[in-house]
Amino acid sequence: MNKKTQKKSIKSESKISKKAIFSEKEIVKAREFIQGQEGLRLRGYEDAAGVMTIGYGHTGDVDGKPITKDMLITKEKAEELYRKDFEIHSAPLKYVKVPLTINQKIALASFIYNFGGTKFIKSTLYKKLNAGDYKGAADEFDVWINTRTPGKRKSEPNIGLINRRKREKELFLTPDDE
Repeated sequence: MNKKTQKKSIKSESKISKKAIFSEKEIVKAREFIQGQEGLRLRGYEDAAGVMTIGYGHTGDVDGKPITKDMLITKEKAEELYRKDFEIHSAPLKYVKVPLTINQKIALASFIYNFGGTKFIKSTLYKKLNAGDYKGAADEFDVWINTRTPGKRKSEPNIGLINRRKREKELFLTPDDE
């Protein structure tokens, strides 16, 4: 590949990756739904799987520091972390090959925000969705209800995840109200 072709290829790839998955209006609706699922905690805590978490389910570092139980953040910092996390976690939706309603995109973004993009891309939910099996994809929300509690060998159903998946599935199956 010569330099001219390589530059053209890079430009077209960046256009693809910058394509908006959500409109501004949809981002607001997604934020309301996802933040409602996550809840807001301004002090670091260990989630059900033993992962240090803060804000709206943020699990990475905060300003280069690992989350600790005594870490405190402001609501503004929690919003900042959420925006960055949402951008990262909604990105795998660009690999969905079938048309999605707004509600389907939001339900999937919430699922990915909670379980991660890699698990989504490898999931049967993703495969069924890309095959056009919307009902089969919706039924897959019911599968993702387990968490591994620290100190236990097996994953077990988690009531919080059962309820969250139920709400995500319900939203996924709800037609948009235009």
